[in-house]
Amino acid sequence: MKSHLLAPTLSLACLLSLHAAPDTVDPVFAASAGNIFAANHYGGIASVLVQPDGKILFGSNEMPGVVNGNPLQLPLIRVNPDGSVDNTFYADNEQNGSDGGIYFDGQGWPEVHALGLLSDGKIVAAGVMQGVRTGTVASPGTFLRSNSIVRFNGNGTIDTTFQTAGTTAWPTGGLNYIEDVTIQPDDKIIAVGGFGGFRNTSGSPTIFRHGIARLNLDGSVDTSFQINPADFGVPAGASQVRAQFRQAALDSAGRIVVAGYFEWGPAYPVTGSIEVFARLNPDGSRDTSFTPTIPGSVTAFENVVVEPSGNIVVIGLFGQSTTTSWMARLFPNGAPDPSFVLDPSLGVIRSRPLQVDAEGRYLLATRNSPASYQDKLVRVLSDGSLDPTF
Repeated sequence: MKSHLLAPTLSLACLLSLHAAPDTVDPVFAASAGNIFAANHYGGIASVLVQPDGKILFGSNEMPGVVNGNPLQLPLIRVNPDGSVDNTFYADNEQNGSDGGIYFDGQGWPEVHALGLLSDGKIVAAGVMQGVRTGTVASPGTFLRSNSIVRFNGNGTIDTTFQTAGTTAWPTGGLNYIEDVTIQPDDKIIAVGGFGGFRNTSGSPTIFRHGIARLNLDGSVDTSFQINPADFGVPAGASQVRAQFRQAALDSAGRIVVAGYFEWGPAYPVTGSIEVFARLNPDGSRDTSFTPTIPGSVTAFENVVVEPSGNIVVIGLFGQSTTTSWMARLFPNGAPDPSFVLDPSLGVIRSRPLQVDAEGRYLLATRNSPASYQDKLVRVLSDGSLDPTF
């Protein structure tokens, strides 16, 4: 559920170039925003979003920081283009996560794994959380309990028109979080992660969804979208079926490419599991015309993105390998694009989430060594080679 790897995104590339020469660190930004978070703390930045006005949203994993001289847990904060804290945006927390803002009253702190921006400027924040409140526990003010996902107005106040009780847990194993959100052109939200379903209200029954759901503008579950585990090879009659999807990407036809897995049976050891790299039709049914060519040694799928051309780039794993990963570009029909070959010197790569910039380049995190949790940010060109200028 929790990742402590660097979170490279297209937005990160944008923010690094707001004031500095391309591909260099902006010292003004680093001296302000760079001093908000505690550098040596467990966790890290998990999501970044650059707004059209240049303001930057940071979502974090268990990251404490200091704002206006006050020590805070900062699951979500917005800074101005120069890196100074945007004090007009209210969505952060007190030290134990039990005061105003996004909160999580369980063990640990709230985590914002994903950020999305609607056409009207409203902000979707999703991850590990129980909801959002203003005020304090004793005097909570506006209070919205919404597991895993909340929506804010542009100024950071709670968007009370977005009404959902949020996600419900797996039938066994306990996962209950959102890993990524994708905003459709009509502002509907595709949410993926490890969850068993959604509830429209706290008193309504669970609408079962296997790790992927689409929400309407008001936060309710879009019942016209649903995946069928049998489409992916889950046996008929399998018990306690559950799924985790790590990323979803839209193509120009409204189809959704996903990466994740299904499993069923007891929590441990599981009865069976199936890794998934597939394309869905707009209603959630599997698009059987997409038949990707995948090496037999690839055992899991981590990330996926659709390039403007319609080609699909995917990152996967070779078992428990600590020395190499798999990344490929496929044509829309699933055939491999031979013009993309990942530089083998990169070793194990990660991206959270995978994104592509206007020049077809990707930001990735590489592990310094198999035993190290310190990562290095690199950029890969559109042919898969390492960009030596970054």
